[in-house]
Amino acid sequence: MEKTIIIYESKTGNTEKVALTIKDGLEDAGLEVSLKKVDDASNIDFFDYDLIYIGSPSYNWRPIKSISDFLTNKFNNYKEKGKIKIGSPRIPGKNSLVFCTYSGPHTGMRPFQRVK
Repeated sequence: MEKTIIIYESKTGNTEKVALTIKDGLEDAGLEVSLKKVDDASNIDFFDYDLIYIGSPSYNWRPIKSISDFLTNKFNNYKEKGKIKIGSPRIPGKNSLVFCTYSGPHTGMRPFQRVK
């Protein structure tokens, strides 16, 4: 059975809803799924999982600071331990997926107002 983790941050609840929906779908497909908010995932070892999902609201076209900091710290930690190197080959059976959520006037969340 593939071991999966979903790590996310949610400010308004939208990203959490997506994370929970992904979790339900993966469990329906028979995968073992852990769900963690980014603040509770600092001691997670990515190498313990076959599939890693990272979810973040989009802010100025980028992940929010808590997700960026989490990923940067993980990368630096693995680099210091020699677990990953720049240009390393892929590790068979290990995959990741990133998802983002966003809202605003372009999504229909606010009523359109015509400018005269």
